[in-house]
Amino acid sequence: MQDILKKRRMWSQKEVIAVARYLGFDKFTKQKLLYWRDQKAFPNPAIRTSHLIMYRSKDVVNGFLSIANRLKKPLDIDELEVISAMESVAEKVRDANAAKLRFYLENYGKVSEGGKGNR
Repeated sequence: MQDILKKRRMWSQKEVIAVARYLGFDKFTKQKLLYWRDQKAFPNPAIRTSHLIMYRSKDVVNGFLSIANRLKKPLDIDELEVISAMESVAEKVRDANAAKLRFYLENYGKVSEGGKGNR
């Protein structure tokens, strides 16, 4: 179970929201994530740029445990449930990325090398 915390050190905001929905938080959105950050229940992101927001794995686990305790009707979740939700989301993301790569290879025959286009 702890393997995902060693393999993946950072999680995007989109993945964090997917983990929240998997755990059963109702209608968890970016706005609710910002609210919980303002309330000091969820930690600030480790990386914040104009196009990317990333959170540390351990911060995600601790943040969801903190939010679950602060709800009007507290959710009864523990650290292992959060980690298993993170594993399932990571697996879905990995499958989606593999499908995109397979589609690109089937339709275009090769993968660009990024930034080394035809000049």
